[in-house]
Amino acid sequence: MEWASMLLGAVIGALVVYVYLRGKLKEKDKEMEKLSAEFKPKLEQIRREFHEHLEEIEKELVELLSNEVIPSTIMSSMRTKLSSHIEKFVPFSQQWKWDPADALFVGKPVDYLVFDGLSNGDVKKLVLVEVKTGRARMNARESILKNAIQNGLEVEWVEIRIPDHTITKDQIQELWQEKEKKIGYKKSLTRAIGNLLNRVKDKLRE
Repeated sequence: MEWASMLLGAVIGALVVYVYLRGKLKEKDKEMEKLSAEFKPKLEQIRREFHEHLEEIEKELVELLSNEVIPSTIMSSMRTKLSSHIEKFVPFSQQWKWDPADALFVGKPVDYLVFDGLSNGDVKKLVLVEVKTGRARMNARESILKNAIQNGLEVEWVEIRIPDHTITKDQIQELWQEKEKKIGYKKSLTRAIGNLLNRVKDKLRE
């Protein structure tokens, strides 16, 4: 009978602990509900402020992109570069019919030259591929190329060898100076964008 009494005591003790913990759990649930009710307005306020900051940032970006800091020619160049990055992934899309290893990205006057079969050592044909997004249309030069190919454009191989002494020191110096000018402009543009990004970070920390 002694062990039965011990077992009964253990069961009663476990029940007491269970009831106690259950009560504590309910208290915690009430506390969490109370905290949630208190913090919900604050979270909504933070969300609104964050969206307001985003709107301010968008306005500043529009001003930056529309003023003289970035001329229209640079903007056009930036768009072209972004498009070229996207176009470089096209050979791995479902629309691509050829081996990506046979493709050479050119960009202009067409996006790709495809030497169909080159990776297997048996070139069957040369394909010119132009990538378009959305409702973009071919320009005049692209249309000329397309019509020429469809009308049986003749293709030939020409090898040109240029002696080393053809390029002079003055030409190299001139090219280098031109490159330095472009690098200087890019640095000033990078600083302007960097300053804007720092202002964005400061606003988000507020």
